[in-house]
Amino acid sequence: SRSGYDMAIAQRLSGHGFDKLEIGQLLRVAPSGKGDEATISYLEHTLGKISESPVKRKINVMRFSDIEAKELTIDDWLVEGIIPKASLIALSGQHMSYKSYISLYLARCIANGEDFLGTYKVKDASGVLVIDVENPKRLIGLRRLQLNLDSQNLFSVHEQEIKIDSASTIKNILEICEEHGIKLVILDSFVRLHDKKEDASWEIKNVFTELRKLTAQGICVLFLHHHRKESGKGKSNMSNSLRGSSDISAAVDAHFALNRLEDKGREIILYSVKSRFVEEFNPFKINIEGDGKTTIGFNHGGEYKGGRSPK
Repeated sequence: SRSGYDMAIAQRLSGHGFDKLEIGQLLRVAPSGKGDEATISYLEHTLGKISESPVKRKINVMRFSDIEAKELTIDDWLVEGIIPKASLIALSGQHMSYKSYISLYLARCIANGEDFLGTYKVKDASGVLVIDVENPKRLIGLRRLQLNLDSQNLFSVHEQEIKIDSASTIKNILEICEEHGIKLVILDSFVRLHDKKEDASWEIKNVFTELRKLTAQGICVLFLHHHRKESGKGKSNMSNSLRGSSDISAAVDAHFALNRLEDKGREIILYSVKSRFVEEFNPFKINIEGDGKTTIGFNHGGEYKGGRSPK
């Protein structure tokens, strides 16, 4: 068919480095396709099915001896020993494991320059952007009250359609981060922020390709994700606990998992499942404070004696 011919030509031209504008112009004069009968909507539909070829760049090579070698210091961390700067982090857990609350409390600590759980050093206050497409504005306002989220360094995007697998969205986020001095972006939750199939590695990798544009500019990205249904409380293989493709776990620099000891208990266990920068720490307890209605807080509850989750 003529449309099939146009698609074949478009794919071949894309493979040779032509951009979509150039391809569209050539399709309008191609003798075997639709030619000058091609409407704008037809061209947009055809071009939307192809991917532009990446710009060909020369591979840069350098000697290992020319790479700066230094140990990590407090300046390399947003939260010393836990949250590295310019990293990609997964925070996972089952339903009701306080993922959103813990992430917002973390945001407050970094925005205010206060030590996380009163234990882990936050050297400098930094801007934090929370993109929450899961919870309504009314609930976000309640959490602001409960957690005292009033720092001028805290910013919110909510009740909007945001797709992090879109290059234009990431460009917009980068502009927001630059304007407000933001060093941490929290995504709540991962599944609501893209249209890819989580269990399809060839699709999910495109999401992380876009997110890495943020870390490349010195911005840490922490996303909330759910466990597989079979992941029990501390009994399953935590390294395989993330729902979806194994590429999700492979893509992150660090993965932390939360497990509530009891369904309505006041203790949460934080597991360090993966860390590329330092050795994983032993799990520890986080105590929930406050009345749970108008005030909620957290403190360090000491090492969890139940042992490390098996890997």
